[in-house]
Amino acid sequence: SDPKVQLDALGRSAVESEERLLTRYTTESHPQLAEMSIKKTVHVRLQNLPDIPELVRNRVPTCSDMGKFLIVNGTVTRTGSRKVLERIQLWKCQSCHSVLEKEGIFELRYKL
Repeated sequence: SDPKVQLDALGRSAVESEERLLTRYTTESHPQLAEMSIKKTVHVRLQNLPDIPELVRNRVPTCSDMGKFLIVNGTVTRTGSRKVLERIQLWKCQSCHSVLEKEGIFELRYKL
């Protein structure tokens, strides 16, 4: 089933739990109740999932993993904006219309 749908359902359940907890307490039993509020925007994260071989990845997920729950093991070393990796560029000559293929160099991180 679709992970986004499941995570949204878990988020709605978390909001319902907040509402139940908030109605359970009184200002006498919990003096800070007046300062509490229900957070309507909740993002659920799942941690410590069982090691199911079909879900565990020790490397970058592939296109076939789109739309699936995955367990990704690793360390984030750097984050930034996404960049398209160009392995090959095609150039067309304006005068003779021939096509030149330029391939990136792996050792130079595919710089063309």
